[in-house]
Amino acid sequence: ERWDRELGDDLLGLAMDVADTLGAETLTELGFDQGFDVDRAYEFLKAIMATRAQLVNTTTLQQIEAALSGDLAEDSVKATPEGLFDEAEGTRSEQSGVTLATTLAGVVMTEALRQTGRPGVTKTWITTSANPRPAHKRMDGETVGLDEKYSNGMEWPGDLSGAGGDAAEIANCSCISEMTI
Repeated sequence: ERWDRELGDDLLGLAMDVADTLGAETLTELGFDQGFDVDRAYEFLKAIMATRAQLVNTTTLQQIEAALSGDLAEDSVKATPEGLFDEAEGTRSEQSGVTLATTLAGVVMTEALRQTGRPGVTKTWITTSANPRPAHKRMDGETVGLDEKYSNGMEWPGDLSGAGGDAAEIANCSCISEMTI
């Protein structure tokens, strides 16, 4: 619980900084004079970051337990605690970073446009990966209203709750939502 709380707090600080900057940039690029109210997104971002912290720590704990129990082949990079942390600092952190950036971009852009109160805003799912999940590839170009969910149940790429809590559905996702006013 302490690890989840500490990592969640660290991630929340990062998320608030990103949200403040990206929200303001989004509104400016779209020609809106109003500022972005990052405080309106605080509780939501706090909940998202708490969930992400818990996922990271649960995965790490499961990998440590597997390494210590000897359940992995000796030549596996994750067969030792040292090896799994090396992997976590490399590949796993890169993938987690991409996933978190995708999520933050979707959340913040959606919130920024909600704050304008402008009617008729739509969002379009854009698949950017050269090797996307089949479901994400099928959705490429799908357009819905700002407050609607895409056909996969997500409000934006990286929406874990819309993915039914299935981290594998959002892991390393680099899809984006293109907003149209």
